[in-house]
Amino acid sequence: MFTRTLFFSSYETIVSLIFGLLTIFIVYKIIDKTFLRKINTDQSLNSGNVAVAIFSGTIVLCTLLLVQTSILPSVEAMRTMVLTQAKVTFSIVGISFLYFLLFYVVSFVISIIIILLAIAIYMKATTQIDEIDEITKNNISIAVIMSIVILGLTLFIRSPVKRFISSMINYDAIESSNVDKSKQILPQPIPDKMEKTKSGKKENN
Repeated sequence: MFTRTLFFSSYETIVSLIFGLLTIFIVYKIIDKTFLRKINTDQSLNSGNVAVAIFSGTIVLCTLLLVQTSILPSVEAMRTMVLTQAKVTFSIVGISFLYFLLFYVVSFVISIIIILLAIAIYMKATTQIDEIDEITKNNISIAVIMSIVILGLTLFIRSPVKRFISSMINYDAIESSNVDKSKQILPQPIPDKMEKTKSGKKENN
């Protein structure tokens, strides 16, 4: 039991670390090519543009919060398969990782849509202000309020996204398929011996 727990926690930690760093890299590139395409993000940060740092950091944080919901369901799927088969196999790890990749893509797309929606709603409500232009000019107040809007919507939608990702796993199908496989592995009775036993009973009667 301790070995399995250690394996599950190690798997979750490794996947979280690798794809967390990957998410940070991808989101940073998206920010640089979309929201802050008019400026050089690296130069702005090097020059001490606090507004750009707050805005970019909030988008990265919110994306990580939403993408993180894709890890636990894949671990739970692996745990279910391991418990039904009573062992850890490469096929179980592979299926669990494929689950995670699917959930990761779905949650990442949802996070980008939510962030874009939050920014669009706020910018529609403040038509007299060009928020992105103000952020590039190091307007910290605009960066803070936009970051709060993005973070607030992210926290509000995070639980529904987590439940949506979890609902994509059919645990009953996983358990039944594993049970069927285990039945196929069990030795089947030999027909000849069964027939001899039946005939012997008839003669005694």
